[in-house]
This record gives sequence, C-alpha cells and structure tokens, in this order.
Amino acid sequence: MFGFKKSSTKTAAEAINYTEESSGSSSGTLYKIYAGLIRLLQFSLALAVIGLYAPYLVRAHDQHKYYDPRWMYATIVGAATALTALVLIAITVLNRFARTSVPIHIVFLLFWDSFMALNWICVTGIFGVMYSKTRAEGDKGVQEMKNAVWVDLAEMFLFFVTIGVAASQIHRARRSVARSYEG
Repeated sequence: MFGFKKSSTKTAAEAINYTEESSGSSSGTLYKIYAGLIRLLQFSLALAVIGLYAPYLVRAHDQHKYYDPRWMYATIVGAATALTALVLIAITVLNRFARTSVPIHIVFLLFWDSFMALNWICVTGIFGVMYSKTRAEGDKGVQEMKNAVWVDLAEMFLFFVTIGVAASQIHRARRSVARSYEG
C-alpha cells in the first residue's frame, strides 16, 4: 500500500515501542523522567494559579457579591490543568499505553495540550492586559496579580513544550512505521 514494501517481520506495534527495552538505551526512561517533571511543574503552577485567583472568588462569596468571570475562568483553567497533570503523571509513571500500534493517545494529548495552551493564552491575555500597564504603587493586590500573570505565562510556556514533545513523538512514530515498510 502506498508504494511501501514490507521488508522486515516487524509489525507496526513492534515498530512503535516507546519503552527502553526496544532501543536498548535509556531514552524511554529519560522520556518518563522529563514528562513527569514537566507535568509536575504544570501541576505546581496550576495550584499556584488556584491559590492566586480563588481567594478573590471566596471574598466575593463572603460579601455576597457577584463572581467576576475572569477570576472564575482562571481558577477553572487552573483546576483543569491540575487534574490533567495528575492524570498524566499517573499514566507516565504506570507506563500505560507504552506499546500501542497507533499512537492515538499521543494524538489525543497533542489536541488536549493545544486546547489547554489556548486556555492559558486567554488567561494570560486577560490578566496581562488588565495588569501590565497598571502600577502597583504599594498595592499588594495589584502586585500579586502582576506576579500571577508571570505564573500564567510560565504555565502557557510549559504547555507549548508538551505540544512540541507530542508532535515530535507523532513524527517519530510515523517515521518508525514508514521505515518498517520500506524495501
């Protein structure tokens, strides 16, 4: 099919194997360590975002005022990021999906990380526009929000890194399958 001849007895499932046993090197272990660390950083920053934005929602609730949707959105995105990071840390540590013939989980991660990155772009944009030109002048709340924008920016950057990793894995998997059918 598509002009490829099958020259080896490798199946597609064997060609795409992300564990270290397949290559004889420690690349699988290094991937797990880097993926776990990136997701741990995402989790930590998500908790920081929740800690920075949620108190404003609690204060509004205590004063029986309306919830500002911008702070609600930032808190929800932070919670979704924390949940995503926890699930993906567990998957990485437990080594699930390591021997699939079609890297559908990586394609899903690429789309999910892109969706989360888009949300972080929105959060960073919302609060960046609000607080980038504002001078703190001793106001702790304004300075806290200016610092929160940097946390949002770091979280957005981490999602760009995970998008790049997922895209490179998809490319590597496609090359591996193509090589197994070349002749």
